[in-house]
Amino acid sequence: MFALVAKILPLISRYLVVLVFIASFVGAQSDANANCVNGTASISVYGLDEGDEPDNADIKKAKAKSMMAAWTAFAEKMEVPLLRAYMQNKDKVLGELNFYVRENFSYKYDPDSEKIIAKNCITVDMDRLKASLNIKDKPEPIASGEGSVFVTLFVARQAVSEKVFDATRTSSASATAGLQTSAAAKSKSKSAAKEQSMASGGKAISMTKQKSKSKSKTSASVTSTANSESSGSTLRRSNETRYKLISASAANGALSQPLSKAGYEAAEYADVEGECDGPQMAAIAQTFTEEEELTSKQRRGAIKASRRCEAKYFAIGTMTADVARTHQSGMKMVIVRVQGTVYDISRRLPRKVATIPPKQYPGLAPNEDAARTNALTLAGKKAGEVITATMREKGLR
Repeated sequence: MFALVAKILPLISRYLVVLVFIASFVGAQSDANANCVNGTASISVYGLDEGDEPDNADIKKAKAKSMMAAWTAFAEKMEVPLLRAYMQNKDKVLGELNFYVRENFSYKYDPDSEKIIAKNCITVDMDRLKASLNIKDKPEPIASGEGSVFVTLFVARQAVSEKVFDATRTSSASATAGLQTSAAAKSKSKSAAKEQSMASGGKAISMTKQKSKSKSKTSASVTSTANSESSGSTLRRSNETRYKLISASAANGALSQPLSKAGYEAAEYADVEGECDGPQMAAIAQTFTEEEELTSKQRRGAIKASRRCEAKYFAIGTMTADVARTHQSGMKMVIVRVQGTVYDISRRLPRKVATIPPKQYPGLAPNEDAARTNALTLAGKKAGEVITATMREKGLR
């Protein structure tokens, strides 16, 4: 009995494996058919005798027409970005439709109506279609608590003075001189003197004798030249601007909001300073009152401290407010310029992964303080959106 069971069991196992394979194949086919898009079409066929079937040319026409019906149904359900790109490249896509579509075609001929009734269920390769139309899927949102820690260090400041330097001009000059003399020149000079004397009452005979004497002299010459040159250079210095620190709480809050909404765990550097022994925030802020960048020592220290606090990303930058002026509406207006850089600090060597290019944002309000706060809030929000968009586009979580 046991020997019989031992012989039967391998056969049963093989049979079950075959059944599972067939079931999975049928299930896959069912899923494919469930995800496909149906289209139906009919074309008239005349002149067939009883029992005749349509020729291949007519069937091919029916197939193409049914596929277009299915494609039209698919296009009507496209998402807006994909539909916009498709409409701009419609001729190109339709010209190579077989590259994107897999068909499941069937037909039957109705002799009573003399028509071919065609059905087509198409499956669209979305990866191919989106790649052709340069459509990128939005990355999946990061679940709360699963995003990386993102430390932000943005200093808000306002210009209080600017030292302007005049251009300094340095010049130099050189000169050379010489002498030119000739007997002929002397003779002419003397002759001219006699002519002048004659005009004043002198005698002509005297002038004639002088000419003969001058001509008998030996001719000699010496060359004389005179040149002058000047050159110089102009030295210009950049203006020196000094800033005062202003509250960055409104800007930091607005900057962190898009990051938190996208799933990143935003943290301010002030917490890193206390928990992980980073450079003092006051010293860092003071550096930004005179410079556009931190010292290399401060930057390294801030990044190392953030890494010790288990942060993966570190964003640093400035928000600079100008002096308030009156808007044409009568309200006060302040413009804030924001710029910054984001680093991946998960490894020993920090890598730049995003940049906030310098850009200005205005703020309007009845008074200067409110206008400045509005401008800082807007600048912080836009900076956060730029960082979030860049990070998600690169797939950095």
